Amino acid sequence: MNEETVFAGLAALAALLAAVVAIYQSRQLKQTIHLQATVELMRQYTVDFWTDRNVVSFKLANRITGLLKKNRKMDFAGLPPKYRDAARRISFFFDLLGLLVKEGYVNRDTFISFLGGSAITHYRILRPIIENERKKRPRFQKYFEDFVANSIRVLSKWESEGERVRFDEVQKGELLKIEKYWKTGKWG
Repeated sequence: MNEETVFAGLAALAALLAAVVAIYQSRQLKQTIHLQATVELMRQYTVDFWTDRNVVSFKLANRITGLLKKNRKMDFAGLPPKYRDAARRISFFFDLLGLLVKEGYVNRDTFISFLGGSAITHYRILRPIIENERKKRPRFQKYFEDFVANSIRVLSKWESEGERVRFDEVQKGELLKIEKYWKTGKWG
């Protein structure tokens, strides 16, 4: 064995070791990013979020049908001020959550188990308004909708595996509507 072969072997070993270290550091960085994204997202989950959630879940939910009868084309800007900001904050929170889940920055199952049911409920309430916004911006709240579809799919699977999940046929039917909408561009 000559010196060139030994040095070539050592260089190859050093390159392999560097690749292993780089892969390890990449995984550590990804875990750090996941943790930071999760912590930052949970900072949004405050008393103000709960107040907004209650405004949308109870007050707006009880009035949405009447508001839409008066103005079928109502978007977020058309909501009465006492509902508008809460509805926007809830909608954008779930859209951001959906984006982070879709891109893999946060753990999908963790957030579905924690917020999936709430996302489904809020999407049901806000869907007509979101649809009206989409007439101006076609991809508006797409990640919110993706998170809802994933939540329905995962919660349904967990329920079929014996988990105690509050889930109903309406939600399962809604998943099919969401999937059809993204394939055809039409609801129903």
